[in-house]
Amino acid sequence: MIKLLRLSIFAGVCIGTAGFGFLASGLQSSYGSLVGAVLFSFGLLTVVGYKLKLYTGTAGFIVKGEVGMLAMILLGNIIGCFLVALFSRVSPMDIQAAAQNIVELRLRTGALRCGLLGIGCGLLMTTAVTFAKEKNILPLLFA
Repeated sequence: MIKLLRLSIFAGVCIGTAGFGFLASGLQSSYGSLVGAVLFSFGLLTVVGYKLKLYTGTAGFIVKGEVGMLAMILLGNIIGCFLVALFSRVSPMDIQAAAQNIVELRLRTGALRCGLLGIGCGLLMTTAVTFAKEKNILPLLFA
């Protein structure tokens, strides 16, 4: 259980770092979305390459009786992202304004629409991880 939590925390750190890079790059250039996409792809490649446990890459493969494991992965991912958030607080870049804009956009969009987008994201991640298990990492770059 400790190993699962550790792998989940590291996965959260990878994706959290990609998110930090996205927020930081969006403040300094008009290519913020492209940089964010590249960093997210790199984060996913890192997660898959090191066999870390990311919720979105695991949820599509859960079978009956493994829900507790999925909850532990989600907890670890949250902890990992939280650690990156703590480190971002000491960053000289004002990424909080960029993050606040994203949160406000999500709140305006509404829970239903954001939920549907989340389901789409889950399908993309499950498909990308399925291909990665077959040694085809190309979908990870584009999903």
